[in-house]
Amino acid sequence: MHPSTGRSLSVLLVVIMVSVLSSCSLVDRLGTPNESATPDPAPAPLAAPLTFHQVDQVSAAPCGSSGTGDRTFPDPSKPETCLALAEPAISVDQLADVTSAVTEGGADWTVTITLRDQDRAAMTALTEELAQQPEPRNRMALVLDGEVLVAPTVASAIPGGALSITGNFTQQEAEDLAHRLGG
Repeated sequence: MHPSTGRSLSVLLVVIMVSVLSSCSLVDRLGTPNESATPDPAPAPLAAPLTFHQVDQVSAAPCGSSGTGDRTFPDPSKPETCLALAEPAISVDQLADVTSAVTEGGADWTVTITLRDQDRAAMTALTEELAQQPEPRNRMALVLDGEVLVAPTVASAIPGGALSITGNFTQQEAEDLAHRLGG
């Protein structure tokens, strides 16, 4: 064998081995979780601010301005009633996460909204206050782009910034709400 042929074969063999090893490494990175992998990105910024309001009162439809300006809305769970809302207590322009899932019992759907760190303390304080109020002032309306999306009852303070909204959601309704919130 000529010496230059041996060197050419060695170079070719090294190139092939590097290619094979690179392929194995790529397959391994794609096939197994990696602790240093970047987490899923947060939902994109909301098209309009999401505001959280205390429900001041509930009245029969039709909804009109009853001295509350533009803060009287149809109740999304009972269209025959209207919600008069207080000034926004919290306004956010982005959420950390939004998901929809079936509850543990498997009968109902829930939408979980996770706030960013800078909004969590305000949510804890708001829900602490609302949980102590009588009906309907213990309800918190979530308003996006001039529409009340939901107005659940706040049963207890919510520390940590993860709000689980349960109710009579169908799978489609839960997924639609999560999608509207960027999830």
